[in-house]
Amino acid sequence: PPPPPPPPAPPALHIAVATLGDPVVLTATGLRINGVRAIRARFPNVANVETQPYSEGGPLDGYIRTATKWVPPLPPAQPASVEVVNASDWPGVEWPMNVNEIDPSVPGVPPSETGAGDQGSFVIGVGGPCTGDLVPGYGYSCSPKGGPRAAGQHMHPSGLAAFDNLPNAPYQNATGAIVHAWRPAHWFTVQYEVGRDALRADVGAAGLNFSRGGFQGAEGFTANAEWWIENVREELDAAGEYFIDKPAGKLYYITNGTGSPLPSATDTFVATRHTVLFNLTGTAEAPVTGVTLSGLVLRDTKESYLNPHGQPSGGDWTLPYVASVTMDTTVNTSINGCQFTRLDGLGVAVLGRNRLVALTNNDFEWLGGSAVVLWGRTAQNLNKNGSRTLPSAFHPNGPDGTALDVPLDTLIVGNSAHDLGVWQKQSSFVFQAVSARTVLRGNVVYNLPRAGVNLNDDFGGGDLIESNLIANCVRESGDHGPINSWSRMPYITTIRNGTASILPKPRTITRNMIIGTYSSQECIDNDDGSAWYNTTHNVLAYAQYGMKSDFGGWQNHHTHNLYAYVCSCYGEGADDVFTNNTCVVRSGGGCQFWPPYASDAATRSGPPATNFLVGDNTVCTTSGNVTVGPYRNISLADWVAAGHDSNSVAKTLPSDDELRQQVRAMLVV
Repeated sequence: PPPPPPPPAPPALHIAVATLGDPVVLTATGLRINGVRAIRARFPNVANVETQPYSEGGPLDGYIRTATKWVPPLPPAQPASVEVVNASDWPGVEWPMNVNEIDPSVPGVPPSETGAGDQGSFVIGVGGPCTGDLVPGYGYSCSPKGGPRAAGQHMHPSGLAAFDNLPNAPYQNATGAIVHAWRPAHWFTVQYEVGRDALRADVGAAGLNFSRGGFQGAEGFTANAEWWIENVREELDAAGEYFIDKPAGKLYYITNGTGSPLPSATDTFVATRHTVLFNLTGTAEAPVTGVTLSGLVLRDTKESYLNPHGQPSGGDWTLPYVASVTMDTTVNTSINGCQFTRLDGLGVAVLGRNRLVALTNNDFEWLGGSAVVLWGRTAQNLNKNGSRTLPSAFHPNGPDGTALDVPLDTLIVGNSAHDLGVWQKQSSFVFQAVSARTVLRGNVVYNLPRAGVNLNDDFGGGDLIESNLIANCVRESGDHGPINSWSRMPYITTIRNGTASILPKPRTITRNMIIGTYSSQECIDNDDGSAWYNTTHNVLAYAQYGMKSDFGGWQNHHTHNLYAYVCSCYGEGADDVFTNNTCVVRSGGGCQFWPPYASDAATRSGPPATNFLVGDNTVCTTSGNVTVGPYRNISLADWVAAGHDSNSVAKTLPSDDELRQQVRAMLVV
């Protein structure tokens, strides 16, 4: 038989060229064509940077997946020092020391991994690899091993050591190229800029030097995971891509290969120019007061992932200090009925002392990072008499928050947010650090790469999360939930009861519907020391587990909730409560075991954790039988009879109609 015909030739590339006379446009880092993000010349190619996200366990369109050689982190000029602060440094402050997480013989290195939160010491690393990388150059993750939780000291690769995975390399001039990469385990992404000295002696002829970047997450790592590169002339090879040649003053754009070689006369090209559109910054003596933004469309800002970043409190995040609306020291600011769309950075940043900010009825979509960031400041001193202080007064992060130089009484009501984190995958609808008494009510949040709401610490407390719909989060990452919290650093406030204490006023999470699809571990992931939560009357569906309380977590109360189609119902922690809940356990995959944890972690055969109260729950399975295990291997009835639980019962699965009735009853006040 004759040989098969050759495959058809790819369509010819039609490259349109424009001369750019405005020097500002030549520095643009983003382009919108007819209102949509254009694709900066990149490898691997994608059809749309907004709609082809990374999917853990699924296709990695647009990422290099093969092993890559990276240049190790640059060694710090000197090791980090570690400041350990505890109750003895703050006489008169209520400061429980229930967890001794610090080994005195090795400062900053814990004998066990714990996020002590408000049960132990305040630990912060100063200098070391954070010098010149974070602003200020200190933070929880700057200490050896990354603090008591031991998640890794802040560091990152300093270059690309080989071109093995770049078929169009070596490049004639890679200066200004951007490498986007995942941290291993997919907690966050980082970005690096290739420096003026693109080839460096310790990199060699087949590599790239990173001049800045990699600081967009807190925990350290020595090699990137999946990655891609953009802003390289040689990678301009697919329809819809563009490249700005700054030295030549030219814009190159590849039109659709089957159409005209030139853009249509009606096409609009808009270059990103500003990172901040509204800057509301006052002083303690003269705060900005009574500003209202209403009915505006805010769009097309520049990226901020290479702006200076700091580590807010003790979570996994680092953040820039700018957003499309940046406010610092304001009173009675209102943003109502605005649309935030295709910003390459953050939507709204509320920094420092702000009172009564109201964000209502706004839409946030297709942002490069988070929609709303609340990030306060604490005092520079480390002890009560001021003999120990942090080295920088810029956005200090000591333990003393009694001055309340923080966002307080922020109202976030009736907003929608979807498809955030186009560039930075560790992004949320609301991120909160060193802030208190926030109200999140009646918001609709969906299609996010990581958490919908991230609570970075237990500062002050008194927050209310009520009547929100949160769905389809943790789409591109892992080890997380639609609501995530940490509490690795204690802070002193008077919010709880008017006296100085590191214990917060309890937070309330109620009447929410949270759909924990994709890689949701729990619908509410109370991680690493999280405490003082009152979680009640919520519908929590489809995540792997129900209640979480780990790594020093305590005082976590889950009552009157519906957990629908989870694998197991709760994990135990000291002084936790799990009562009057309905837990529908899905079948298969080892999902008959309830509860999953006990105080004896090795065999899970010991009694429940200290002062753990569990009872009056209904556990539903396909068979109507519940085995308490996996190592206990006794029935729920026998477990109750042994005194570990009071009055909890096993039942068969409810019908769809019965479940719908329970959902309605749970959500309607």
